[in-house]
Amino acid sequence: MFDSFVGAGDSANHVLLEPDETTPGYNIRRLAIDPTTGALSWDPTITLGFFSLPVSAAALHASGRVVAIHTDSGRLGHVLPANTPRPPLATYVAGPGTEIGLLSSPTAVAISNPGIIIVLEAGASQLAAFDLNGNPVRYFGSGSPAAFTLTLPGAATYLDVAVDGSGQIYVLSYRGDGTQPADYRIDVYTPNGTPLATNSPWTNIPHLAVDYWRSIYAANYTALLDSSTGQPRIDPALGVAEPSLSRFDPS
Repeated sequence: MFDSFVGAGDSANHVLLEPDETTPGYNIRRLAIDPTTGALSWDPTITLGFFSLPVSAAALHASGRVVAIHTDSGRLGHVLPANTPRPPLATYVAGPGTEIGLLSSPTAVAISNPGIIIVLEAGASQLAAFDLNGNPVRYFGSGSPAAFTLTLPGAATYLDVAVDGSGQIYVLSYRGDGTQPADYRIDVYTPNGTPLATNSPWTNIPHLAVDYWRSIYAANYTALLDSSTGQPRIDPALGVAEPSLSRFDPS
């Protein structure tokens, strides 16, 4: 996960969540990016924090705090990485359920710049809001009091959620069985959950990331093709096909 508010070569909050070899958990590693080549590196012996549950999805806040969800248990974990003799353990909140503060099959998570955690609950077709300490917050709606959750349109399979620099919320989903490009759509909501742009079809991607200026980035289902052979390019280090990437700029 990358800190988008720094320039190349600057010290930043970039982190890698690396599976632990002896437990189901994940270690937080400090990630360095070479400003010239873009190569990534990290020290596998230094742990800055630890998630004891498997990580289904995660997000990084500009403060350095890392948030992760575990779909099966409905848990939301958060930790502020620190290079200390005893790395901090993630604190977990929520759990399975439909009441306020509980989560029904959370599948994706994003964090706004002011520090509001947005969790996509695929099991309940809704978004839920928390603060950086994992407390439910009234965030959606223009009335008083605001709501803790935002109900999404039904009859869809929800895949991912992201936020831009102004706090607008992007929700990726597909209708039907997801085999056709036209099945996929991105709905955009204002920070309080009011629909802004809905039913943007043909965005057939599995996940998305949105930068501060509202450009959308995604790894495609289609692999990157080698220009010399026309076949999927195989990463020489990993031995797997590299995905192609898409960028969608707002109009």
